[in-house]
Amino acid sequence: MAATTTEPEHGFVNVATHVGAPGSAVLALGADDDGDAVALWHVSPQGTRTGAWVFSQDEAFASKDTARQLVGLLERRALTARRPEDVNDVVQRLVATADLATEPWWERQIFSPMQAFGEIMTRRSVYESTVSAVRDGGRSAAPLEWTQDFAASSVPEEFEGIRRLSRTGRTAGTAVVAEALVVCRVLYWLVQVWSETEQVKNRRTYVRDAHGKAEALPPSWLAAVRTAGANRLPL
Repeated sequence: MAATTTEPEHGFVNVATHVGAPGSAVLALGADDDGDAVALWHVSPQGTRTGAWVFSQDEAFASKDTARQLVGLLERRALTARRPEDVNDVVQRLVATADLATEPWWERQIFSPMQAFGEIMTRRSVYESTVSAVRDGGRSAAPLEWTQDFAASSVPEEFEGIRRLSRTGRTAGTAVVAEALVVCRVLYWLVQVWSETEQVKNRRTYVRDAHGKAEALPPSWLAAVRTAGANRLPL
């Protein structure tokens, strides 16, 4: 199955416009109408869903051609899942089925939505401290205000906590499709929250001078995207 979708606009400019890499891929395992399946969704650096595929696990983990097709769809993309640690097992099985003798290239391309959210919280705290220092120095500077504000202690350790924070509902469809879609929607939300955070640099020169230009994605996610974008596979 293949599909192309777009996401609604949230009223501010997305900072992830010049990444120079294809983006990310979300992997999910679960039940489909015909049995156990593997779902794979492509997500752009802007957080929009750009393509979707679903294969039966019998094909994906037994057919060399199907496994090679799936590995090809992962090429040059950062990788994640509800449980990012599961990505390693899935890709390892696909690579073995595809009969690709290669180093574990995918390990440096895996990123965690939970870590990305933690980086957003850290970045906000740093910018707030910079603004406070400017105010303490006697300059006129309004405190930072966020469309969505989070307590410093609210960084979830599990994906379900991120889903609740983002107010992402459970989606309709088969279990494997619903699983992939929820992760995609959380990623889109993370991009929006990150973009709002980084846009402080565009509005306040002293924040940009102190911390550099706006970055496209949270550091660990951006590193995975850039690592993946430079990695060509022997397909």
